[in-house]
Order: sequence, then structure tokens, then C-alpha cells
Amino acid sequence: MKVVVTGTTGYIGGHIVELLLANGHEVAAVVRKYSMELPASVKQFVDAGDDDVLLQEFTDFDAEIVIHCAAAQVLKYSIENSAELVDTNIGFGARMLAISHDAGVRGFIAAGTFATHADGTPDYQPQNLYAATKQAFSSIAAHYQRNSSMKVVTLELSDTYGPHDPRPKFLNLVREAARSGKTLEASPGLQTIHPIHVDDVAQAFMHCAQLILQDAHLDYVYSVHGPAGVTLQELVKLYEAATDCKVSVAWGALEYRPFEIMQPYTGETLHDWSAKISLSEGLKNL
Repeated sequence: MKVVVTGTTGYIGGHIVELLLANGHEVAAVVRKYSMELPASVKQFVDAGDDDVLLQEFTDFDAEIVIHCAAAQVLKYSIENSAELVDTNIGFGARMLAISHDAGVRGFIAAGTFATHADGTPDYQPQNLYAATKQAFSSIAAHYQRNSSMKVVTLELSDTYGPHDPRPKFLNLVREAARSGKTLEASPGLQTIHPIHVDDVAQAFMHCAQLILQDAHLDYVYSVHGPAGVTLQELVKLYEAATDCKVSVAWGALEYRPFEIMQPYTGETLHDWSAKISLSEGLKNL
């Protein structure tokens, strides 16, 4: 299949590209500027703001699926940050939807977030402005789902992790504390998360793309979460057991973040997909 991916220089988008190429699919990437980090076999569509140029590139490539991972994830509020969130998560995403539609793309798969369900229920309750912009984009995407032949699916991701992850995620902070011997200051650590390995996430996107091309019946939103829920305290113990090391954590040194999600919502998953990498196995290879 021919797949256009956004956010390819990001952690998740990069792994999706690797998996697609490994399975013999043709991949193109929408990028802000030409990237030497992408494999030579990936076509690069440089976005200079001209939608007609991108539309022609999508059409010439004969794109069948678009996987939209590009996002701004800025959690600290400011006027500047709010503008970036809106421009990237809503504006850029809306452009990709319109271009994909006009190019005759069969399916558009967007990366969503469990943070749109801050109260742990299926109801929309944004944890922060990032989650609110992701939901706003999802509302725009719903228009194309209802009023066009392009199949639109949102995969709401839980906490993702994996090797060589540059993001300031909790597990990465734990790993650095283990290596440095320094004490990690943390919240009380009783919130539950459902960590999912980045390889399982990539498999979910590829599987969803294949289902679309098979004309399978698909709902609009699916959950992509790990095989088990654990508290942060339990996660550290699992990390210690998997890596045979000790981590010094000052539980309660920090307060919970505002609107901390204590029990995340985990909804319906894709047909014939589930996370394959156990948490203990994934932690060994961080």
C-alpha cells in the first residue's frame, strides 16, 4: 500500500515508517524541511504552505492511506504555546484532511490521546489544552467521516514507551535516575497508567490501514493501550526487576499535576489487534 505519514521525525511516526518499509509498503512523508534522518526510500513532500503543491504530490504518489502523527505537545500554558497548539494540532491537521480528501485518499488515520478522557470515562473531558486541541481536530475529522467516502479513524494512544525515546516521559526519568544514582522526585505515584510499547503502537496503525483497504467495518475511534494497568510505584518496581537495578524515588516530593488522570479510560480496541509486548519484556530493552 502507499502511505503518507506526518510527524515522521517524531518518536512514534518514525517507528511507523520503519515498520511500513519493513513490510514492503511505499511511504511518503510530509515534512517542514528536507530531512536527512529519513530513509532514502521515503519520498519527502516539503510543506511550504502551498496546499495545491501538496495536493499534486499526494495525487502523483497515488496515496491510499494517510497516517497523521504530527502534533505539538506543549503542556505548559502560555499565549505563545496556545497559538502553537492551535496552529499545529488543528490548523495543520485540517489542511491534511482537506488535501487527503481531494487527493482521493481511501483512509485517514489520526493519532489521538487518552487525555481527552481526563475523568476516566468515555465522556469528553480534556486534561489540558493539548487534549482540547486534539479533540477539536477530531471534530473536524468527523465531518469527513460523515460526509465523504474517505474512512477516518482516530487511534487514542495511552502512555507510550520504548528504546531510544528522547521524550521526557516518566519511564525515561526513571532510567536516568537508575543510571545516575540520583533520587527522582515524584508525585505519590498512585495514578494508574497503561504503558504500550512503541512497536505495538506502530503495528496498530499498520493494521488499521490494512483494515481500511480491506473495506472492513470500522468505528471512528479506537483505544490503543498496553496489556496491563500499573501504578507509577508498581512501574518502578517492575523496572527494577526487569533491569536488575535499584532506583531511588522520593514519592510524594511533588504534588499530582492539575487534573491528573488517576484511572485512564481504555475503550474498544481494533479488531484482531492487541498489544503483544509485555511490560516486563519491554522494560528489559529500554
